[in-house]
Amino acid sequence: MENKKDPSHFSKSYLLIRLHKLRLKIQGLKDDNKSLQNDNTRLRKELAIWMKKSQENFRNSFTERNDNNDKL
Repeated sequence: MENKKDPSHFSKSYLLIRLHKLRLKIQGLKDDNKSLQNDNTRLRKELAIWMKKSQENFRNSFTERNDNNDKL
């Protein structure tokens, strides 16, 4: 009985085609990874901007409250 997992029975052309497909798959995964890294960077920047604005609004609300209390 021949072992089907033994690569010696595969033809060279089959193995080259398989290798090419795997290389394409790896390249696709690298591209996906790069895209996700870019999305992550963009989202981190947006979050930093949002947090800064939120902090400013929070400070301003206290300043406005204190100004209103001083007027009373």
